[in-house]
Amino acid sequence: MNNIPILNKLISIAGTSNMLLMIAAGFLSGLTGIGLIGAAAWIISYAALQPPLYALTIGITSVRFFGLSRAATRYLMRLFSHQLAFKAYEQLQLLIYGAMCKQLPLRTGLPQQGQYLQQLSHDAETLRDMYIRWFLPIASTGLLTLCLTLWLQTISMPAACLLCFLFALHLILPALMSKYTNDCLQEASYRDKLVDYAMGQDELITSGSMNSFIDGLDKAATTYSYAYTQVQLRQERIDTLLSLLRHVGFIIYICLLTNALSVHLLEPRWLAVWVLLGMGLFGEFYDLSSAAPHLHKAQKAAHRIFTAEDLSSHDDQPLPSPTITEAHETTDAILRGEGITFTYNDDGPNPTPVFSPLSFALPPGGMLAIRGDSGSGKTTLAQLLLKFWPVTTGELHLDHIAYNEWPTPELRKYFSASIQPCHIFAESIRDNFTRLHPHITEEKIWHALNIAQLGDTVRQFPLKLEEPLGENGHRLSGGQRNRLLTALALASDAPYLILDEPTDGLDKYTAASLVDALMAHAHETQKALLIITHDEEVARKLPQAIHLTSPATI
Repeated sequence: MNNIPILNKLISIAGTSNMLLMIAAGFLSGLTGIGLIGAAAWIISYAALQPPLYALTIGITSVRFFGLSRAATRYLMRLFSHQLAFKAYEQLQLLIYGAMCKQLPLRTGLPQQGQYLQQLSHDAETLRDMYIRWFLPIASTGLLTLCLTLWLQTISMPAACLLCFLFALHLILPALMSKYTNDCLQEASYRDKLVDYAMGQDELITSGSMNSFIDGLDKAATTYSYAYTQVQLRQERIDTLLSLLRHVGFIIYICLLTNALSVHLLEPRWLAVWVLLGMGLFGEFYDLSSAAPHLHKAQKAAHRIFTAEDLSSHDDQPLPSPTITEAHETTDAILRGEGITFTYNDDGPNPTPVFSPLSFALPPGGMLAIRGDSGSGKTTLAQLLLKFWPVTTGELHLDHIAYNEWPTPELRKYFSASIQPCHIFAESIRDNFTRLHPHITEEKIWHALNIAQLGDTVRQFPLKLEEPLGENGHRLSGGQRNRLLTALALASDAPYLILDEPTDGLDKYTAASLVDALMAHAHETQKALLIITHDEEVARKLPQAIHLTSPATI
């Protein structure tokens, strides 16, 4: 993604009118500041000729006007720029969270999901700052340079060209430097080691490996510190070089104005005015050195954000085929898999499928158990059925329509699922039901709890359905938590019910009662029931069972 599409998207997010207001306020702020210096210089130089007092009235009025306007325009510049930045930041965050909701879960698991979201949130802050640190100084200073050069070229074309050259130089040199800096400074390695240390302290202490790990962490910190110091040193060098170029350029600028004075292209009283006008513009150039490097950071941030948006946008495209709408109106949709496999590292050198090619058919009212050892891909299969990820090979069909032809929201209306790990909200039991099923009745809540073998337990709670559960349901035992998740899935009217280890943490009697109740419910409602379990006794209760195996074990 090159810079032009990035700029177009950022402008569209902020709004063209808001951008113009911010740039206009920044331009007027710089213009009044330079104008104040120029008006003061005109008064001093003209007063040296001892004109009548009334002849200085225009200059005195100009100084007062520019002085008052300077304060007003600076306030407007900060008001418009910060309003625009925060509005754009809000839109960027909404864009990020919308895209992430459609992409999650990532193949890399929960830790990488958190890092990915944190990175995108940081990228949104980078793009927010770009409006103030890149758009504003470059646009306003560019307009100031243009105005002064158009006026100055009638007096001294070389001096006007010098101003344009210095403006361009303050953009190009820091941009080249920032690209080299960002390519050289790699902080990911040190950050990953630091996170590993924070998360695995107990394991390191237990194994006696703490000292060796800290040594490695110290080395990573030293490497990163050295690289950061080198970056700071290079930045100081580029700042020193630009400062030197500004001073040399200013001396050349004065010499060019003096030459214009000698050939009578410039009146003597205007020499001091143009010198101070140039000094004011050179002061504006100072802010450009920090603007150009920000573009390189923003380019990478925009690439990540807009790529995330593009990855999720295909789910919003309407399907040309009308059969999907018609299919959702029937209860005869058959779920079918044909030779499906899935690989987490499909981009790696040696991709290994999680399980062997799998084929099955599950009609409404059917019952199927998915069993296998830990790591055999049971939960992964459930996530494939919910279209969290696409299958690597083979095809999944629902009602004879391939999964890749289904819009994800439409497909998921067919399923109600409880897949590990699931989140439980901290409020009451009733709140957990109404969050997922806003129009659910109390009778239906109790019905789902009874099927899940949790009804009697909830009736013993002091507040019953209003009982608060604590963060992620920590006030419940492991078995109670699983049964609540099962009840939440049962409360849906979707024709397919997928339950991941619903008997985990239960004694044999309660587990058998739960499975019997689930089968009776599926038979009564003609819902398809798919249970993921490692328990062979549970799997034997269902009329169909699939045993997942990894290709590595064959």
